[in-house]
Amino acid sequence: MAIVINGNDLTTALLQPGWTVTADGFGLNTSTTVFKIDTTFEIDTFVTKGNPHPDAAYSYLKLDKWKVSWDSLDIGTLTVDYVGIDTAFNSGNRTKPNTSSANGLTTENISAHPNFFTAAGGFTTGPIAGTSYTQSDLGPLVEIKNPADYVTQVINLNTVIVSKKQSYVGNNGACFESSEGGRFIGFVDPAYPNFYGK
Repeated sequence: MAIVINGNDLTTALLQPGWTVTADGFGLNTSTTVFKIDTTFEIDTFVTKGNPHPDAAYSYLKLDKWKVSWDSLDIGTLTVDYVGIDTAFNSGNRTKPNTSSANGLTTENISAHPNFFTAAGGFTTGPIAGTSYTQSDLGPLVEIKNPADYVTQVINLNTVIVSKKQSYVGNNGACFESSEGGRFIGFVDPAYPNFYGK
């Protein structure tokens, strides 16, 4: 049985109803438009990149990409995507800025603060921890690392049992293992609630 052709011969692309235009809110518009064509239709000349949208109101949209499906009865469905900048935005020259950011936080030991050990410019108070430290029972006991600081030592079969001593405290209750500073232990004086326990 032969095909009986009625109506439009589809030798030119026939725009189908239901085509869409999508705006991103920043000036970039896209359109998905469907055409019906005959299998003999010259697709390559129609789908040249940059061709305008078939509706004059959206002629600023230009052809970007396309696909075709070959249906029965020598009919094809041509789907074309158009893209362009809405002329209401910056005369169609550019879209509005559309930015996004990714934020993250990192932590550093407070001893890296520029005003921690010595007074730094731009700060109204003295150094956070100070520069001199006195022994105090506020902090934990620490191992004596310098033999001259031994309170007691027991030698048993060439083994030295290390003694413990009180730690040293500076400004704001900053606690260290020696009078010269050394390892920072933390803030141990509850009289300074902004620092205590940190």
